[in-house]
Amino acid sequence: MTFSICVRERYENSDGVDHIRFGTGITTRVANIGMKSPYVTENAAVCAQAGGIDSSFSIPNIELRKKVAEYVEDGVSIEDAIPALLKVDDQKSIRQTHGVDAEGSFAHTGDEASDWAGHVVGDGFTVAGNVLAGAEVVQSVAEEYREKNSEDPLPKRLIDALEAGYDAGGDKRTDLPVHSVAIRIRSSERIAPVPFDHDFRVDATKQPFDDIREVYDLAMDSYKDIGMGHYTDR
Repeated sequence: MTFSICVRERYENSDGVDHIRFGTGITTRVANIGMKSPYVTENAAVCAQAGGIDSSFSIPNIELRKKVAEYVEDGVSIEDAIPALLKVDDQKSIRQTHGVDAEGSFAHTGDEASDWAGHVVGDGFTVAGNVLAGAEVVQSVAEEYREKNSEDPLPKRLIDALEAGYDAGGDKRTDLPVHSVAIRIRSSERIAPVPFDHDFRVDATKQPFDDIREVYDLAMDSYKDIGMGHYTDR
């Protein structure tokens, strides 16, 4: 149904101050995934996905993603928060839930998630997906993220990583033409006067990556036009 990536990055801003940012990128052959699955705060990035179709179909547990972030904000590690919340989720066997906090990473793929389903946990990132063409989808997302030039803005790198998974086969349900894509980023950096963030979405399209890149490019141009050029290099 879906594949997604959650990331944690430490960086230094133009004033030489250290910050941390969290980001998610997600795409699926269903409309409006940006509202349902990714959740990002100044302390964590989480994606909660449903991994079942047909008789076991379920929408993502959108309350779970929020509760994971709340647990992290209360001082619980993400490695403990996700398993604790899944214990009381009666559909955990079809769930996919993954994410990162300031120190760790965790991913869960339920035993009954629809093939192909699985995840990758790396240094500062997680990738997960289900109803995919194969393991090469999540592997391609992970490889593209790891190898991409870190000087590029994070939104662009997340789009590139998702597109690599799409090019590797993506969602195996080729009979469904509609896609949605979402990119969300949140940082500890405060810029006049709220925490820095990005939130780009395409909720229903037949050309997901052409459209999300157009949204991103237009947003970057608009930031420059109103004197917010510092948004274009994050």
